[in-house]
Amino acid sequence: MKMKFLKFAVVFLLGLVLLIPVIAQEESKNESPVEEPEKLEEKPKIRIDNSDEDMRTVIFDLSLFTPVEIFRARKKTIKGVHILLLYGSLDNMYGVPMGTGVEYARNDFRGVIFGLGHIVGNTGKGFQATMFNYTGKNFSGFQVGVIGNVVKTNLTGFQIGSLYNMTGNNAYGFQIGLGNITGRNFEGIQIGACNLIKRNFEGLQAGLGNIIRKDYQGVQIGVGNFIRKKAKAFQFGGINIIKKDFKGLQAGGLNYVRRWADGFFGGGVNIVGKNLKGIQVGGVNFVKWRTRGMQIGLINYANKIKGAQIGLINISKNMRGIPIGLINIILKGHLDVTVYSGLNTLMNIGIRSKSKYSYGIFTAGLDTRDDDIDKSFIGAGSGFHIPFNSFFVDFDLTYNTVSEKFNSDMFQRNEKRYGLVKARILPGWKASEKISVFAGPTFNLYPGNGYRKIDFKFDVNAGLNYTLF
Repeated sequence: MKMKFLKFAVVFLLGLVLLIPVIAQEESKNESPVEEPEKLEEKPKIRIDNSDEDMRTVIFDLSLFTPVEIFRARKKTIKGVHILLLYGSLDNMYGVPMGTGVEYARNDFRGVIFGLGHIVGNTGKGFQATMFNYTGKNFSGFQVGVIGNVVKTNLTGFQIGSLYNMTGNNAYGFQIGLGNITGRNFEGIQIGACNLIKRNFEGLQAGLGNIIRKDYQGVQIGVGNFIRKKAKAFQFGGINIIKKDFKGLQAGGLNYVRRWADGFFGGGVNIVGKNLKGIQVGGVNFVKWRTRGMQIGLINYANKIKGAQIGLINISKNMRGIPIGLINIILKGHLDVTVYSGLNTLMNIGIRSKSKYSYGIFTAGLDTRDDDIDKSFIGAGSGFHIPFNSFFVDFDLTYNTVSEKFNSDMFQRNEKRYGLVKARILPGWKASEKISVFAGPTFNLYPGNGYRKIDFKFDVNAGLNYTLF
């Protein structure tokens, strides 16, 4: 009985082992397939090195020298702080570079930099304080360079450089340096040893030498001031030169205007190449063509003048005005010798350089009658000549030095010498082309001095004029 049960159990277990794989296979056919989950894309790993990236923007970087720096990229922009040890190169800088190195921004710069040097390939805006600053196009702001500053295109702002400041095109602002150069136009202030504007300038130039190659409006102060074309300005310098027209004021050792001049000119030598409308005051005044105004100096020359010449020697070709001087020469006028007598001085002679309506006169006189009458005098002055066909009236005013004799006492301040201001009204008649006669009242004023009180005397002069040519 036991043996039959044992055989049955062995057969059951064997059949169960054989059936389990078959049942599992059938069940797998009936079940739906299970979908595998999708794999997520892996994000690129962030590398500190970044050497494979084309473009990157960071807020901080430290450069020993490019490419030895924290962030490396072919195109890099910093919006923040850039620490420079030796040299750093990037595309754009918006922020604060600083350190002991040089930064090169290939495109734009906006911010403030303190460093060894700064180079901007495109435009810059802000504050630069380094040994040298260079901007490839336009710059707006403040540049301070120990060596110098260069803006290749336009500047709007301030440049301060120990050696030089240079702007390639136009500049609007302020330049201070040993040498300041602007390639085109400038509006503002230049202060330096040498200032050069290649085109037009409006503002103030102060330096040893100031040069403007076109037109100028403003003020120039320097040892030498040169303007190639027109100017409306005030010039103060040792030498002031205008190659075309000038309107304004010149004050210097030598003032020269090549063409037309309108204004006031004061200096050792004043020269106008064509016409003058204004006043010249100097040692020597020269106008090549026409003068409408006044010349005051030791020697005055004008071709044609409508106005006045006051000086030691006055020379003109045509005079329509008043020459007042010791020697008055009118080259296209007449030269007269005048001989006359008076109550106070018996014998008198004079030379008159006369134009149509005016003349200069140099006179001398002598009287030996008694001690109460004037002994001798020399004088010079100017007058007006008013013709009425064959008649005329002369008005003249002279200053005379009176003394006892024609000796050195006439030029010394003592009781034997005194001054005499003489005003004469002389009606006359022209007897011929060369001879005229005159007679009229004379008013003599003796100014007071330490030896003599002020005095007045009435006199009568009568004589004749002889025209030499």
